[in-house]
Amino acid sequence: MWRDELQAWLLAKDQTSFANVARAARYEKHPLAWFSILFLLSRLTHSPLAMQLFHVGLAALSTWLVLRFAPFSPVQKVLLIFSYYLFFEYAVISRNYALGVLSLFLFCVLLKREPPKLFRPAVCLFVLANTSLYGLLLAFAGGVAMLVRVLSDPAVRKKWASYASLFLVIAGGILSLFSLMPVPDSYYPKAHTALQAERLSAVLSVLPKSFLPMPRPIFHFWNTSLLDKVPSRLPLNAVLALLILVYAFALLRNSRLALVYYGLSTAGILAWSYVGSIGFTRHYGHLFITFIAALWLAGNSSESLRASAGQTVRQAQISLLLSRILTGIIAVQASGGLFAVGMDIVHPFSQAKATAAYIKEKGYASLPIVGEMDYIMTPVAGYLGRKVYFVRGERLGSYVKWDKKRFQKVNIPLILERAEQYAWKKQKDCLILLNFHLNPGLEQPGYLTRLLVTGPAIVAGEAYRLYLLNYTGLLSATPAQSRHPIR
Repeated sequence: MWRDELQAWLLAKDQTSFANVARAARYEKHPLAWFSILFLLSRLTHSPLAMQLFHVGLAALSTWLVLRFAPFSPVQKVLLIFSYYLFFEYAVISRNYALGVLSLFLFCVLLKREPPKLFRPAVCLFVLANTSLYGLLLAFAGGVAMLVRVLSDPAVRKKWASYASLFLVIAGGILSLFSLMPVPDSYYPKAHTALQAERLSAVLSVLPKSFLPMPRPIFHFWNTSLLDKVPSRLPLNAVLALLILVYAFALLRNSRLALVYYGLSTAGILAWSYVGSIGFTRHYGHLFITFIAALWLAGNSSESLRASAGQTVRQAQISLLLSRILTGIIAVQASGGLFAVGMDIVHPFSQAKATAAYIKEKGYASLPIVGEMDYIMTPVAGYLGRKVYFVRGERLGSYVKWDKKRFQKVNIPLILERAEQYAWKKQKDCLILLNFHLNPGLEQPGYLTRLLVTGPAIVAGEAYRLYLLNYTGLLSATPAQSRHPIR
């Protein structure tokens, strides 16, 4: 596991109540659903393996929903469950997004049932809204789709339960918004409000990347795309994005509910990508997931896209072409998913687990650990099951608190100074954990010894260097004085 996976686990594990989880999560820019689940799991065990097992269970349920209920052909279903997002990004990597995918797919299943009972799909949207900011955007679009369903059916429109269900969706959205509101000392990047051709081009480029997630065939493949090799020009990105939107709307043309849902969800994600953050593959992957959900709501499938009663020969040919394009897109997705999982099996995604294993094996697990960067140390702390000292932020902890304090200037002399202070305070040797090399001139027998240099990791920043600061070598020296003492 890499840092973002263990960051969420450690935040939940270290809290003593749901109230504390809610307060700590305010710095995370994520709603509470995933942290609340991890809090409950961590009451049963302190092993992060529990999170991985639960997460693969979520992915398995999503797979079952696709195989059992999705309105696609058998070939499309098989390709879809091995697609990049469903097989790797939202299955292998344990994050909050898998819960959102499961909630969205279950919403699609329940909303299509007859006679309509809207409370259950409303519960799905409540959960979806509280999984991530992208989940909130998709839940809003789903809520509007529910409203369309209510207004278009006189029998449903007369039931008070329909409006109670809509209120539940609104409540879920309000709770999510409240948990996403920044606290005064948290760091949030400024919104992009000015119209800039370069940023608009970058945002439009995520649409083809989300539909065709083809990682580059390199060791550090994660969050790369073969489409990065395509010249990033606004006219070209605009044309590619337009082609995808025209194709999507051609598939959804016979379902007003699906068109409303897809239009709102896609517009919401693209708007956030421009104003807030474009993000990484796992973020703009929601553009493809919402496309699949819209097809689900429309009831489109390989069979329903083919010739049907009332279609002309030309219309039937167009439907067949659209179906084959869909199969081709999912096949590309599956090739990307199989490549990513294969790379993850052969190569370490992060060297955090190996570093923690080395510390335990060599008998260093009880020594104080000082290091930089703080978020790079998080996964090692997770596998060690203990706290470390973050020079950035001047505090002892296991997970990162994303406040403004951690943006202080940190350099190598300060790292060594804090390590010396810790060695004096604990009267024992101190480990220094980094993801970069110190100047070899600093390594001196009896003072500073390099213990470990790990191999590379798929996550480029999570290859580690471990040093030992010898306490006995400091006994003849005066401990460094600091305006920020260890606490």
